Amino acid sequence: MLYFIYGGSEKEVESSLLIEKIKKENQGINEIIYDFAQKESEPFLESVRQNSMFFSKELIVGKRAENIKKIDDFIEILSIYDVNVKEIIIEFDDSEIKIKTAIIKKLKEFAEVIEVKDDGKNSKLTNYILQNSRLDVNDASRLIEMVGKDYNKIKNELEKIKNYFGSEKIDLKKCDSLISKSNEYKLYEIIGKVFFKDIKDAIDYLDKTGSYMLILYSIQRELVSMLKLKILLKEIGIDLVSTYNIFSKEIYPKLKDDYFGHPFAIFKKCEILNTYSIKKIEELIKAGIEAELKIKKGIMEDDSAIKMFLFKFKNI
Repeated sequence: MLYFIYGGSEKEVESSLLIEKIKKENQGINEIIYDFAQKESEPFLESVRQNSMFFSKELIVGKRAENIKKIDDFIEILSIYDVNVKEIIIEFDDSEIKIKTAIIKKLKEFAEVIEVKDDGKNSKLTNYILQNSRLDVNDASRLIEMVGKDYNKIKNELEKIKNYFGSEKIDLKKCDSLISKSNEYKLYEIIGKVFFKDIKDAIDYLDKTGSYMLILYSIQRELVSMLKLKILLKEIGIDLVSTYNIFSKEIYPKLKDDYFGHPFAIFKKCEILNTYSIKKIEELIKAGIEAELKIKKGIMEDDSAIKMFLFKFKNI
């Protein structure tokens, strides 16, 4: 059977779950993975074409099919082969390159086509976590933020957490050091502390990595995002956000069309914004731009300019 799975980032979850299902139903099945980004379309087709009574059943997975140059011809060749004697999965990311309607129509003649639509809330990953642990929706969202959107990483971290707590109630804060966080999340944590006037970890990060512009640009993006959110809150008459329950029921419905993101993640930003005025955020954005210009014009060294910028958070 041939499965063609296309969509955004959550297609990986759909594909991984399907692979697990096939392996469970076909114990000992031989799995072969091809990466079309590495120009492996011809070996993939050859693997699909080869049939023999002496070969055991195979699971053939083709990843990143959006990189196939002439995908029309590729699909046409596939349609000639007997795709029912093997388990075949092709993944196509249509985030940037949309697949033609004619290709989908052709595929439906001989394959099962699965479209995975992203809703921006990581629903498939979240549902997987909820179904396979005792975590609630907010903790599931936080785990995805910490680990990333890779299904296999989520699965591995979830098993570690479940084994650590056993029959006890799971508390992510208690196993924080156990979780293998993504580099993006580690930086996110550091920047989060900066907004709470704790710049020590940011200074340490700069001294260890020398990633001055990465820190600067990351903080600038967050400041612009927070300014937009602060303005939207002001427009709907909200000065302070107290509890998540009130936020999710009364405030988030008024924001969701203009500010994209998971409600809990937006709520955590609102908690920070309780101590920041629009004027303060604008001053910090200006200070960030000035630091960048001083570096680019050679007026100040990266180290000094960025650290001076960070100290402005302590003085607010």
